[in-house]
Amino acid sequence: MGSSDLRRGLIGTLFNGYSEKHVKEELRPIIAKFKTDHSKVTLDGPQLTQAERQAMKAI
Repeated sequence: MGSSDLRRGLIGTLFNGYSEKHVKEELRPIIAKFKTDHSKVTLDGPQLTQAERQAMKAI
């Protein structure tokens, strides 16, 4: 259905662990940004730009 952030099947997703090898290319820049810049993360969750919201909806 395309709702996962990984390009894997059910078993691969369940046993993926912390590996980022199979993360979808469209999400890599967003994930990288929040790994290094914690200023845009609040108690309500990350503060995404309009372009990042569109990228998340497209997946």
